Amino acid sequence: MYPNLLGAVKQGLITEEKIEVSVKRLFEARIRLGMFDPESKVPWLSLPRL
Repeated sequence: MYPNLLGAVKQGLITEEKIEVSVKRLFEARIRLGMFDPESKVPWLSLPRL
């Protein structure tokens, strides 16, 4: 999915630890937004789209 990311790690441009922190933050935000909950429990879905 991210072919350049592996190369960046191998080149030392980013560490696996930084990737792990970023992925953890991403999923924490998604969980807080209810992205893994049933649609009936997500209040944001009733808001009109702009």
